[in-house]
Amino acid sequence: MAKITERDRKFAAYLEELRDRHDGRAAMAALRRSVGKIPGDAPEADRYILRWLPAQPSAWQLREERGYYLAAALFAWHQLPWHPPEGEKSLTNFGASMRVLASQVQSGGPERRIVAMLTCSLAELPEHLRRSVELLKSKSIKIDWAQLLADIRHWEDEDRRVQSEWARAFWGETSPESAAKEEPGTAAPSEKQQ
Repeated sequence: MAKITERDRKFAAYLEELRDRHDGRAAMAALRRSVGKIPGDAPEADRYILRWLPAQPSAWQLREERGYYLAAALFAWHQLPWHPPEGEKSLTNFGASMRVLASQVQSGGPERRIVAMLTCSLAELPEHLRRSVELLKSKSIKIDWAQLLADIRHWEDEDRRVQSEWARAFWGETSPESAAKEEPGTAAPSEKQQ
């Protein structure tokens, strides 16, 4: 999995704090309006995100910037975080969230969505994620926002490790029972559905 930095964790925690503030509804609305926009095209979101970014970013940091805007906009759509158990290595990436979704629906929609995401470019990723987040929201399925931020940052790495990890979490041998245990309120898929 893409390594989550301390800054990723703090940013995800900040989004939760922002949601809970007295002006949280307005902040979430501003962030939602930035979905699919590139930094600089979402001035209403700048006040919440730019404080997390360097004033004079390097080329790498400019690439990171897109991840912060995208993760914040998606969080504003679906504000339900998945916090992995402390000190435990568990698959809580976006592929795992989609696996939980697949266990709750009878259609092949989640699988089609994950395949589309795994083959898309970084430029196409925001639209695919937005649609998938809407599906996850409809079933109240949690998302590990810190992990998603790290994964977006590494989406175009040559080794395609993020895509591989999402695929492994969705189709791999990780027991669905453990995914359901980590995701309160969800049921593991029956053997028929697998």
